[in-house]
Parts: sequence; C-alpha cells; structure tokens
Amino acid sequence: MQEISEKIVALIERLAQVREDVLQLRNTTDIKLDQFVNKIKREKKDILDQISEIIKESKSAEIKDEESLDEELDESGEAESQDILELTDDEKVQANQRLKTALLLFAERKIKRQTISSKGISSAIIDLLKNELNAYDRELTSIGEERIIFRTANRLTAGYVANLIQQIPRYYLRFRNEILSNENQNDFQISEIKNIKEKRLISDQEIDIIINEMLINTNKHFKKNLVDLTRDSRNSILENVKVCIKILSLLMKRQTFLPLSLSCMYYLSNPLIKSYTLTGDLMQRVTNVGIEKWDECYSFLDTYDRKPLNKVYRQSYKLLGIASKLYEHFIGEVEFESAFEKDENDPEPLIFNNSDQNEFKEWITARILEIYSITKGKLQLRYL
Repeated sequence: MQEISEKIVALIERLAQVREDVLQLRNTTDIKLDQFVNKIKREKKDILDQISEIIKESKSAEIKDEESLDEELDESGEAESQDILELTDDEKVQANQRLKTALLLFAERKIKRQTISSKGISSAIIDLLKNELNAYDRELTSIGEERIIFRTANRLTAGYVANLIQQIPRYYLRFRNEILSNENQNDFQISEIKNIKEKRLISDQEIDIIINEMLINTNKHFKKNLVDLTRDSRNSILENVKVCIKILSLLMKRQTFLPLSLSCMYYLSNPLIKSYTLTGDLMQRVTNVGIEKWDECYSFLDTYDRKPLNKVYRQSYKLLGIASKLYEHFIGEVEFESAFEKDENDPEPLIFNNSDQNEFKEWITARILEIYSITKGKLQLRYL
C-alpha cells in the first residue's frame, strides 16, 4: 500500500509540470466565452436588465440557485468558486457574471447530456436565450467541450497540495454521502441518518479524521519541500499549518486523548526534528475515551522510546498494593515499586461514603490528624 501511495504522489507531481499549459487552455476558453457573451448582448440588448430583475426576484423570494459549477483551482492551488452570487453591488456587472455562469453551465451540461434544475437562476437565464442558443449550438458545443477538458486536466495537474491536502474534506464528504445513501445501511438508524443529512452534522471524531489526514500529507510535503517552511508558499492551508508547527511538542495528561487526536498533535511537530513527548498515567483518565494501552501509540508512530516511571512516592506501601491491583485489572500490567518500606503500623486505606458535607469535613479532618500523629509530626501541614 505504501508503494502504491508513493507512485500516486510521483504521478501527481509529474502531472503538475504541465500546469502552465492547462491554465493556458482555460485562458483560451475564457476568451471564447467572453466573445460569445458579447455577441449575445449585442443581439439582445436588454438581456442584462432582464437578468438583474431575475436576481432581484430571487432575492425577494429567498430562492437560492441550486445549480453551480464545480470548484476550480487557481495558479496557487486555492479553490476558486465559479458560482458567483454577489461579487459586486453593480447590478450590470453582477448580471454579466451570472450570464457567463449560466452559459458555461448550459454548455457543459449539453456535452454531458444533463439538464439544469428548473428552480435555479441559471435556468431562468437560459429560458430567456432559447432562440439565441439554438442558433449558436456549434459555438456552445466547442466551449463546453474545452471547459470539460480543462476541468479534468485542471484537477489532475493541480499538484500535491491541492489534490492530497486541500481536497480531503470534499473527498470525505462524497464518501460519507455514499455511506449515508446506502439503503442497506445497518450502522445507523433511519432517524439518525435523516438528522445528519438535514442538519449537516459532523462528529468530533470525523473532524479529527479529516484534520489528521490533511496534517499527515502536509507533513510529507514540508519534508520534501523544506523551503516552504521558511518562505510564503502562496497557499493558505500550508501557511495556517506553519503557524501551528512547534520545534518541541510536549503534551501532559495525554491519556485523556484518542490516538487520532494525538496523531494530529504529532504532525504539528517540526517535520525535521520530530520532537514529540507525551506524559501521563493511564489510570488517571478523566474522560470515558482515551488511550488505554501505550501500544496504541503505534497507530500513528512507527517507533517511540518508552520511559516508564515505576518508583511511586505518592502512595504508602499498602495503598500502592490496591493501586497495583486496579492497574492489573484495567491496564493488564503491574510495574510499580514503592519508595517506602513495608510498615506494619501503616494505616489501612479508608474510604468515606456519605453525602453529608459536614460529616465529610469532620472525617477528613480526623484522618489528617491521625496521619500527622502516626508520622510523629514529621509531615509539615500546610493550610490551603
């Protein structure tokens, strides 16, 4: 699997070398589109006024255009949406942009033999131009074909960052939609699926999955392109990750985190140094989830040095005996050594179970005084 991944990365980087040729194809198609739009405006002089009215009516009726073109990528690899809603307050400019968007959408759907939703603004614009579009079928076909070729080539040549980092949320969304649309889905109740779809909910664990994969691939990019760590990469995702990268990553109480969350933190350590230190006691989790065994770290680390601290100073000899049994039951291992010698006078560990706060205060006070008496005043009491 690792070999396949490396070949995919090599192919993506090789295709990125012809990026300039692909962008030139877009420029050529854009020129054709502008010429076609100008021809339409000359023949139908009031078209922009009509489109402006359509836009106004759609806003007053709170109608959202359900049709949009796929996202493109500009030269820096950033997403560039072609679904133009309100780029300017100038009605004529806005109408002109809407006209271009509708014509592009129509041209592409024509080649794919697909229809445009009758509810959208683009559909209303196309209805205004039925006669003109029939007369210029050949030009529209040419624009549609070139644009579809560009879209495919644009994605293939967008490079490592765009394909293996920037697009991961979109890939995951498609995957999740396929899973949720499966009629034989047994992992979810129908009501749960409906709730997720309608409210567009996403869980914390899903977010961790997406972020982790993006950070893994970002880390790989920085290791191969070290110069991007010190200069402006012209990509907002890389720049945002760089702000979070640390020379030394130290996390205490790590046992309260899932391995996936810890993996995200690991990939925010400097890729050249990989200084990542975790500390914690597995029995001191304060959540229902989290690391249960140290070996779970192997899910995101190839190797690591484990330095156990086995000599215990915080519990007496007898209390450590109880703790050892708990560790053996929950963790499956016992590796403790008491810093204190066995003492027959060591008091038995006690537990107090009472909801009365006053009685609890009296009990804990008596225990403190008892311990103070047993140690013959060697312990120094401090008032908090």
